[in-house]
Amino acid sequence: MQPSCPSDESRVVFVTHEYAPFHGGVATFVREISAECARLGAQVEVWCPDRGRSASPDLAKSERFRVRTFPGDGRLTPWSTFGFARLIRREVARQRPRAVALLSIGAIKAGLLGLPRRQSATCVFYGSEILKLRRPSSRLWARALKLRFHAGWKAGCAGNFVARLLQSSGLVGSTPIFQTSCALPESARAAASTSVPRPRHLNAPFRLLTLARLHERKGQLEVAEALRHLPVELKSKLRYEIAGGGDKAYLAAVVAAAGSSGVECVAHGEVDEATKSALYAGCDAYVMASRTFPTSVEGFGLTFLEAGLHELPALGYDSGGAGEAVLHGKTGLLAPEGSQVILAQLITAIVEDPELRQRLGQAGRIHALATSWKPAAASLLNALLGSASPVPLEPDAQ
Repeated sequence: MQPSCPSDESRVVFVTHEYAPFHGGVATFVREISAECARLGAQVEVWCPDRGRSASPDLAKSERFRVRTFPGDGRLTPWSTFGFARLIRREVARQRPRAVALLSIGAIKAGLLGLPRRQSATCVFYGSEILKLRRPSSRLWARALKLRFHAGWKAGCAGNFVARLLQSSGLVGSTPIFQTSCALPESARAAASTSVPRPRHLNAPFRLLTLARLHERKGQLEVAEALRHLPVELKSKLRYEIAGGGDKAYLAAVVAAAGSSGVECVAHGEVDEATKSALYAGCDAYVMASRTFPTSVEGFGLTFLEAGLHELPALGYDSGGAGEAVLHGKTGLLAPEGSQVILAQLITAIVEDPELRQRLGQAGRIHALATSWKPAAASLLNALLGSASPVPLEPDAQ
């Protein structure tokens, strides 16, 4: 259901500590859902720290909503959180927005400190912040959040897995949980329209791509180590390509592991939207073997949808919410988390079976194009501007 958003009563503020040019799933989510909420008629303003960059009156690529930056490094240190909280308190008192949404763990903590008790708010969760709030060291934050939910704050989740995780955490009590499910980023859709798939040559290497932050939780090392289980004759036909910024020492370990497995490894570093789309178009399959850590989990995996848009079959671990982004046996293949041997078997099947590759890739494109940010934006605006009805959890897609 689309919310009613009269222009004089639909001014909402989205608060986050992660936004462009910062890279990450939360930043993408905020940008995409802000644009869709604006298309539905809301007056959207995003508040975020400037991370030490020159302040800009509008960082948004879409003219449909405004981005206001404030001095701050965007880190989760106590000093940064208190500073962000003071800014939120000051601006809410000055501007008196109709509604406030807290769209990151940094924003939730700053909101707990900075928002007046009479100010209602809506929190959106992606997965990892729930695990962080369950730590013994976060007991005070969790207690404060429970009290706010009891007082009327609302809760949204980016997918079924995250909703189940939040329900089991005890943070929200009896507060209804609504869905803000992820979809294909519009920026990826636009960039893909100009990308030209690389023509396949008989002796060209099979290019396997991972596009993600360089971090152990994203699983690049899992993939590199899984390559050693491939048939010997297959290794010389394969090239593992990595794109994304992050830990250089970790990248070196990934490249070394792939090399010791006998597979060429190429690192592209951080890439812009056009280059990213060209990488997808030039590769043959996508893999992201995300792991679940005590304080970090893959809530969804937007890059799986981006890869599907380019008709790349998706491979990975059945970890966190990956099973919502990759439909096992339909758009890709998922191995049990941590099973490098089975992951290698799936890679082998994709390389050696072009019909399987084509079938999964074509289904991946259909699946990606069928997703939309509109239901998520409508759910969020209903929570902010009206009454939010809990969305029943759907069974995992198989």
